[in-house]
Amino acid sequence: MFKRLIIPVAALVALLLGSLEARAQVAFISSIGTSGSGNGQFNAPADIAVDGLGNLWVADSSNKRVQEFNSNGQFVRAFGSHGSLDGHFLGPVAIEVDPFGNIWVSDNQNHRVQEFDSSGQFIRAVGSYGTGDGEFHYTQGVAADPLGNIWVSDWGNSRIEEFTNDGTFIRWAGGSSGYTWNPADGKFFNPYGIAVDSSGHVWVADSHNHRIQKFDSSGTWLKSVGSEGSGDGQFSFPCGIAVDPSGNIWVSDYWNHCIQEFDSDGTFLYAFGSLGSEPGQFMYPAGMTFDALGNLWVADVGNDRVQQFSVPEPGTLGVLALGSLAMLYQGRKE
Repeated sequence: MFKRLIIPVAALVALLLGSLEARAQVAFISSIGTSGSGNGQFNAPADIAVDGLGNLWVADSSNKRVQEFNSNGQFVRAFGSHGSLDGHFLGPVAIEVDPFGNIWVSDNQNHRVQEFDSSGQFIRAVGSYGTGDGEFHYTQGVAADPLGNIWVSDWGNSRIEEFTNDGTFIRWAGGSSGYTWNPADGKFFNPYGIAVDSSGHVWVADSHNHRIQKFDSSGTWLKSVGSEGSGDGQFSFPCGIAVDPSGNIWVSDYWNHCIQEFDSDGTFLYAFGSLGSEPGQFMYPAGMTFDALGNLWVADVGNDRVQQFSVPEPGTLGVLALGSLAMLYQGRKE
C-alpha cells in the first residue's frame, strides 16, 4: 500500500518559484595563455571577442598586438606591432567583431579605432586626437550594434561616440570636462567598456563613477545602476561589460576582482570570482564576451590569460526542483 507525502501547496509554489529564479553555479572550463611575448602568450590581455566561426580575438595590450585563436584555444595568428602607422598599436585595449566579420580595435594612445578584415589585414583607421566630433582623447571600449554601427568610449573626453560602419561620425552622448567628476545621470567620469544589446540599447561601464549606465540607440540616457562599494550590485571601477544570449548584463568589477550579473532592468542577479591566480579567480578582470554556446570569456589582465566559463541558463535549478517535487509526490510504502 502506498501513501502520499502531503506538502502544503503554498510551500510547493514558493519552493518552485524560488528555484526558477535561481542560477546554477558558473563553472570554470579552461584558460588560454601564459605570461610572455611568444605566440599564444600575453602581456596584460585587455579584451576578447568571438567571431561567427567561434574564433577568439584577444587585444594583447602591452605586447601591442592582436592574437587569434580557434574555438579550441589553439593559436592561429597575430598581427600588429608597436607604433602609430596603419595596423600598428599603442595600447590595443578593446576589440569587437562587427556583424560583417570585421575586427575593430581600440588603439588607446593613438586616439583612434582601427578596422581589420578576418585575416588581420588593415582596412581603415577612425579618429584622431582632439575634442571635436569624431575625435578622441584615449579610446577605450568599442562595440558594434545590430546594424554594424560602431560605438566607442572616449575616455578622456568622458563621452561615447557613434560611427557608421565606414567610420562616418553620427553622434556623441555624455560628455564632461575631461577628468572632472560628474555623477549626473547620462554623464561620465572616464567610461571604459561598452556593449550593445539586441534591442540596440547601449550599456557603458562608467568606471570612476562606479556604476553602469544604459542609453537607447540614439544616445538618450535611460538608467544608472550601481554605486561604489564591494557588496552585491556595487562596484569598484567597473571595467568590461557584455550582454549574454538572454539579455542579461555582465560586468567585470576590476578592483573587486569579480564578475557581476544583472538583468536588463539593472537588478543584481549573481556574482562570482575573487582575487587570485587559481582557475576561476581573477587579478583585474577586464573585457568579456560570450561565444555561440553561451560560454563567458574573461580577459584576466593581471594573470596574463583569458578564462572560459559555462553559464547555465536561469531556471536550471528550477528544472531540478521540478524533479524533486515529483519525487515528493511519488508513493512510498507504509
